[in-house]
Amino acid sequence: MGAGVERLTVVNGDTETGRRGTRSWGWALRWDLWDFGQREARVETARYLVRGAIDSGDAVAQDVLLATGTAYFKLVEAEGLALQLEQSVENSSKLLHQALSLRGDRKLDRLGELQAHTDLARVQLELVRAQAAMDTARSELARQLGLAPQAPVQVTALGDSSSPGLPAADEEVEALIVDAMQRNPELLAARARVQSQSAQLEAARRLSRPTLSVSAGQGRTHDRFGQRQQAQSVGLELTVPLVDFGLRKAQRAQASAELGSRQAELKTMERTTALATWSAHQAMKSSGRALEQAKKMRSLARELLDAETAAFLSGKSDMFDVLDARSSYDEAATEVLTTRTDMEVARLRLAAALGRLR
Repeated sequence: MGAGVERLTVVNGDTETGRRGTRSWGWALRWDLWDFGQREARVETARYLVRGAIDSGDAVAQDVLLATGTAYFKLVEAEGLALQLEQSVENSSKLLHQALSLRGDRKLDRLGELQAHTDLARVQLELVRAQAAMDTARSELARQLGLAPQAPVQVTALGDSSSPGLPAADEEVEALIVDAMQRNPELLAARARVQSQSAQLEAARRLSRPTLSVSAGQGRTHDRFGQRQQAQSVGLELTVPLVDFGLRKAQRAQASAELGSRQAELKTMERTTALATWSAHQAMKSSGRALEQAKKMRSLARELLDAETAAFLSGKSDMFDVLDARSSYDEAATEVLTTRTDMEVARLRLAAALGRLR
């Protein structure tokens, strides 16, 4: 419909009353029959601009989903760390009471008692900091969701399986890069801008071509003596641009320069997208391997802590060995949480590069 409207040009259509009572009215229309592709080039320019705008909107949506997903996993990690430290405070307090109860059976030296109190105070301080970090992570997620910072956002941690639709670590990176080249919304928007600029250059090249139009008009005049005059016309009109003093040449040069700039921008974005895809895939794979090792380390640290605690209660070990084992376990448990977050955030980054976040 837009192309059809562009063919029709209203040259004149008015009513006029003269000083001596003369009244006249008329109209004239022109319909472009053939313009050697000028109109089609302009329509193509507009079409690709609209497509680029849609793809740019998709790219913004990917960024929003990536930021929201990252905030979600950060909150899950913060809640997990706070819960872990709550358990550590409970276990440290229990150990201290067990150690103090041994005074009736054997002597607990002052050094061991101070170590136990210091460890309990340390864990309590870490818990306070973790709860503050959890509140900050919760407010950040609320902000990403468009809620007030104090909104009581509740989240549920995911299981060990990855989210549906997100890329897995076992996918080949070469295939992922090819997929990103075809589906990344920023790349699609950049390609649409190149195509739009190419169509604009073609439109500029066709400005020097003639235009064939059909025109029609009618006019009437009435004077104060009652005389009437009427004129009608129908014909073909050929418009040939002859001299423009270099205007069209300048327009072509500008359109060509802008096309080259868009093409260079596209090449840069393609390299950036390929690198981002490769980096996110490598980060996801390395974080996955690190997560498996962290889980093994946590399991071993748990066994060591239980063994050292039993040895201390039976008088075969001292408080320092128990606290050292507890510190190792806390570090391993924290490593599991942070590594899991790193892996999931890397997965989100890879999904965003592939345009899979929905």
